[in-house]
Amino acid sequence: MMKVGQQLLELSKLEKVDELAFNKKALEFVKHLSNIGGFCDGNSKRVIHLVVTQLSAVIMDSSGLFAKTYVKFLVPFAIGIQVDYTKRPFRTFGMDVKAFGAQLKGIAKR
Repeated sequence: MMKVGQQLLELSKLEKVDELAFNKKALEFVKHLSNIGGFCDGNSKRVIHLVVTQLSAVIMDSSGLFAKTYVKFLVPFAIGIQVDYTKRPFRTFGMDVKAFGAQLKGIAKR
């Protein structure tokens, strides 16, 4: 997931984004996140679902400035997901849905 995230960030930094390559990497990143979410509890699934939804929205218009800014925020946030594997279902920690929503609103206003 880390490697795909780095490639996704590199693609988003290009002046003219190759939409096909960008979308393929974004879908691969969504696949990794979905795999993590499949083993987690309900709260963790909701947060991962939010990230997947936002990244999916970026895929629709991957060449815009909004997409480039959003990817710079979403990818580090998603890579920073920490999973507690000691209990089942697995739990993520260090993630706050309200804080995530506030950050998204702040980016959207810029």
